[in-house]
Amino acid sequence: MRNDKSKKRQLLEVLENLVVEAEENLIEKDPQVIAEIEEARKAYQKGDYQTIQEYIANQSIKN
Repeated sequence: MRNDKSKKRQLLEVLENLVVEAEENLIEKDPQVIAEIEEARKAYQKGDYQTIQEYIANQSIKN
């Protein structure tokens, strides 16, 4: 019985990985996601972004 559970766990892991991969492929083709990524790239190129250190510092000031 233990071997059966092990096989089921392995199958579940394989299926979960396939689902994640399929979701990622769908997201990468979504026009809204593509537009948001392009917008973020343009903002980054203009220097219009905040580093993680700046974000953390600002959050600690707010709280």
